Amino acid sequence: MESGTTVVVGAAHGIGAAIAHRVARELWTTRLVLAGISNAEMDSLASTLRSDRLQVDVLHVDLADECSIAALVEKSNEADRVLALETVPHGVRINLISPGPTESEMMRKLIADHPNMANLADGNLESFRPPIPDAHVGQPDQVAAAAAFLLSPDSSHISFHDLYLDGGETLGI
Repeated sequence: MESGTTVVVGAAHGIGAAIAHRVARELWTTRLVLAGISNAEMDSLASTLRSDRLQVDVLHVDLADECSIAALVEKSNEADRVLALETVPHGVRINLISPGPTESEMMRKLIADHPNMANLADGNLESFRPPIPDAHVGQPDQVAAAAAFLLSPDSSHISFHDLYLDGGETLGI
């Protein structure tokens, strides 16, 4: 991939869409690859984000299809560690974001044991869910801001970092 290329996996909805919108505004993004399973939504987002300055491509990833998974793995997780070791000397940085509870359609489906999204921050003994120490559920724009920082020239000395955005939930309180 050429300099200025950003790949957003899960770009059609929620956090992924927020990240795509955010990095598309950054001057250092010259090519944006939207990857996911929702073709119509990704095509619509790509049409919205395309400009004279920004090339936007769509990559269909179907987790039920081995070839599709292989294409994604070339850009993902354990392969990322090896890929990072090989590419960092060439100026390619690979970083990960691990969001905790973040308001999104997916999260709304997962909180059936809570009366509402705000209650999620309080924790729930019956579902073995600890409270979130900073007392609020994250927003997609917060994750997008962190992604924009990790992709920006300001983070040029950060490579293969897994950034937890969970309001302190992994502290185990």
